[in-house]
Amino acid sequence: MKKRTLSTPAPLYGVVIALAIWGLSFTPAHGYSIMPTIKPDTLVIKGIVQYVNDRTKTMDALPGTAIMIKGTRIGVASNENGNFQLRDASDRDSLTLVLSHVGFFIKEISVINRHSGNEENLGSIVMKIQPLKNDCTLLIHLPKGKKTDKKQH
Repeated sequence: MKKRTLSTPAPLYGVVIALAIWGLSFTPAHGYSIMPTIKPDTLVIKGIVQYVNDRTKTMDALPGTAIMIKGTRIGVASNENGNFQLRDASDRDSLTLVLSHVGFFIKEISVINRHSGNEENLGSIVMKIQPLKNDCTLLIHLPKGKKTDKKQH
C-alpha cells in the first residue's frame, strides 16, 4: 500500500471567480474581504432621524429607525446617533423613503435623483410620536391551579 502525502492545494479559482461575481474581493495576504462593488452612478442618501422630546423640549436622536426604499428590499437602520446612509444603485429618477419606528407615525419622503452618482443629504428628519389610545384591552392570563389563595378575614 502506497503512503499518500498531502501537497499544497491549488488556488481556488472557482471561489475567486464567484467572489468577483458577487462583488467581493479576494486578497491572498489578508484572505477574503467583503467589499461590495459600488457602481459609479450610485445615489447616496444621508440624513439624521430625530424626534421632539416632550420632557426636555429638545431634539433627540432616534436610533434604530428603519429606513426603506418603497417597493424594494433596500434599507438600513439609523445608528445610535440617529444617522443613516443608504445607497441606491438603480437608474430611478425619483424614489420614496419609508421611515418607521415603534411608537412613531410612519413617514414617507420623496427623493429626486438630480444627477447620477450624486449624494443627497436630507438633513434632519423629525418623526412624530404616535399617542397611545385609551381603547386598549388588557388581557391577563392566570395559570390554572389550586384555589387556596383566598384570604380569610
